Amino acid sequence: MNDVFWIVLVFYLSIWVLGGYFIWRAYRLGIKKDFKYATGPWHGKLKNPAKHIKRMVAIELLTGISLLIIAVAIPLFKIELRAWGPIFTVIGMTRLLQQLKIARQNET
Repeated sequence: MNDVFWIVLVFYLSIWVLGGYFIWRAYRLGIKKDFKYATGPWHGKLKNPAKHIKRMVAIELLTGISLLIIAVAIPLFKIELRAWGPIFTVIGMTRLLQQLKIARQNET
């Protein structure tokens, strides 16, 4: 088999792992109330995580669901590898901007 095939396969499978990870984080934050996962961008601790917990759960859950939808759509719609980067950039930047918004509100 081709080396490119294995690299693409590893990237594709990692999409599933990352989607599951974000859903697991949402579960830990929302159901288990595990505030150690209530961090700002770049792992900064929030002063009052209980105040922002619902928004953080929504961010984690939407990120995970988005990744899993993309993972299903890739083989279903035969999305080319060169389109994966922009798709994940949009998902990641949206998540980061929302986290920055929470961190800014946490400072006041």
